[in-house]
Amino acid sequence: MITVMKISTIRINTAQDTKQHSLLRYVGWAINGLSILAISAHLGGGFIAVLSACLLTLILPPIAAIFAFFAAITTWGWPWYLALIIFLWPVVFLVLGIGMLGSVYLWMRHKFKPQAPNPESEAIEVEYEIIDEQEDEPAEKP
Repeated sequence: MITVMKISTIRINTAQDTKQHSLLRYVGWAINGLSILAISAHLGGGFIAVLSACLLTLILPPIAAIFAFFAAITTWGWPWYLALIIFLWPVVFLVLGIGMLGSVYLWMRHKFKPQAPNPESEAIEVEYEIIDEQEDEPAEKP
């Protein structure tokens, strides 16, 4: 018995979505190209350096980004904050996000901090008045 399945994909592409995706793709390619250039310049420049930089960038992008960060500082003489913004921008967002979460946690902890009981407020005085006194009749025993 042969089963035939038809898989169809519906794609809705607007011109604006295509432009945004292509712009992000070009920015990613530019960052990868800069990281390849930085790593290969740090390794000495030859064919082997460029090949190893390409392989490192394609196989292990986070490690390549860290290596490119240090290579841009030491080889090209970039300031650390510029290299950090260009090569390690996800780490910047991660650190900022963790800092914001920590500050919100501390703010909420301070805002909803349980209050210590006040010794003066522990004594409760109740005012009451007896309206009608009735005595219960004892129940008869069989």
